[in-house]
Amino acid sequence: MACHQIKIDKNDFVEFLELATQVKSLTFSVDPEGRLFPSYEKGLSDKKKRHYVSALPRLLELVVDRHIDERPEGGRLRVDFQGAWSYELERCFILWSKSADLIAYESNVPIQSQKMIDVFAMMAKHRL
Repeated sequence: MACHQIKIDKNDFVEFLELATQVKSLTFSVDPEGRLFPSYEKGLSDKKKRHYVSALPRLLELVVDRHIDERPEGGRLRVDFQGAWSYELERCFILWSKSADLIAYESNVPIQSQKMIDVFAMMAKHRL
């Protein structure tokens, strides 16, 4: 199945990054009911340790809806500057169709590559 494209702008991505910084993760899990929670460990997350995100940023609402369409049982996903990636599907399932303001924003952010966003996530995780 081909990657689905979703148009997003700077505000969508900034809203997502604010949540990612708050929960210190770029990796999330979706349960079969479509509820999203940050994912910090490999394998199945203990239900007692899950902290569901109550107010999803628009970008994550779109990602969750599309993920549930493709994988109704839920699963783990990662969101970055390029799109959303499913661990279980082992592929990208959404690519962003970026607005001009998001492209300009990216060029001024120190997180410009997959490697840098990984470093950002690791640093955020250790700032507990």
